[in-house]
Amino acid sequence: MLLKQLFSISESSEKEYEKNLLVLLQTSPNFTYSIFQKYVKAFCNNKIKELLPFDLSKLKEIGDESLIIQKEVLTAFTKFSKKDRENVIKFLDGIT
Repeated sequence: MLLKQLFSISESSEKEYEKNLLVLLQTSPNFTYSIFQKYVKAFCNNKIKELLPFDLSKLKEIGDESLIIQKEVLTAFTKFSKKDRENVIKFLDGIT
């Protein structure tokens, strides 16, 4: 798997992200793709000096608005009651 190869050359401190990204890859492949897309785009726009070794913490320095919004939604969603979660899912199903 490409993700495992990427982490095989990363710093040991970044290996903690590997497990979380693998879980996200299985459950939310589009979200995971967008994380890597933003990382590579930040490199292409000279916001990250070196693409490798992979350092996901660099994304925090960039302050990508869509990642901030996605985190906000996820954090709020986990605090919703079961009924509110169901209603929000129905709402999102209606607009996507």
